[in-house]
Amino acid sequence: MYIDNTNRNAKIGIVSIDVKKGSIRIRFTYPQGKRNEFNVGVSSELTWQSALRTAQIIDRDISINDFDSTLVRYRPKLAQALQIATLRVGDAATRQPNLLDLWETYKETSKNRVAATTIKKHWLAYEKHYLGRTPKELLELNKASDFVAHLLTRYSSGSILPIFSNCLNPSVNLAVKTGKIERNVYAAIPIGKKGKKPIEAYEPNEVKTIVSAFYDDRYLKPSSVYPHSYYASMIDFISLVGCRPSECHALTWDDIKQKNDRIYIRFNKAYSNGILLPHTKTYEIRLFQ
Repeated sequence: MYIDNTNRNAKIGIVSIDVKKGSIRIRFTYPQGKRNEFNVGVSSELTWQSALRTAQIIDRDISINDFDSTLVRYRPKLAQALQIATLRVGDAATRQPNLLDLWETYKETSKNRVAATTIKKHWLAYEKHYLGRTPKELLELNKASDFVAHLLTRYSSGSILPIFSNCLNPSVNLAVKTGKIERNVYAAIPIGKKGKKPIEAYEPNEVKTIVSAFYDDRYLKPSSVYPHSYYASMIDFISLVGCRPSECHALTWDDIKQKNDRIYIRFNKAYSNGILLPHTKTYEIRLFQ
């Protein structure tokens, strides 16, 4: 640790303080590889003392594994108002966790066991749209009904349900399980159920008509970037072997084998949402011959 009060430079643990363009800033890298930087304010004695307190708070929180990745706890006004010894107690005792708090905890504990496609498809949408674009007061647990009502003015119930199923409810249920909160107040709020359509297979003549329409660009719109015939061979292949598009996209030459007079195609992986998965959607390995 070193503190240069004259030039207003300091190093407290892994936290650095310096002056840039007339403002005092705090910089540090945590967790590994993630750089954090924010301005405390215009360089002055008051701002300098505030920056020192904030740096000490950050260093302490990292050492006791209580780092606030949102950085809200370390903004200048909060750092000035709270003393180092009472910050954690005061913060925890006076404020109930909100959806963002519960989500950060769930995300950290679950990131290594949740499917990469779920993270890319649902987690990012939940963070950006459901948490990031909702008035902060609606993220409080006692505003659960208002939160859901707000979402229903922006999204359909069919869009909300998978986000709740993969993000909100798991994070809230984890908080219940660990004793942070008493119950999942969102579970009893009606959102509307997405009706399940019965699975119906195309008749052989219907399959031929669909494939033919791709080959001859029958329904091509003038605004289309690619002709439908560009995809025709893939549609023809999928209809022949009965695989999912994601399984088709993941095929390599190693999956195609010939033995005697037979050709075998192995489906054991999938390419979905830009991610190559080492398994199919149902985790089954299928062989087409």
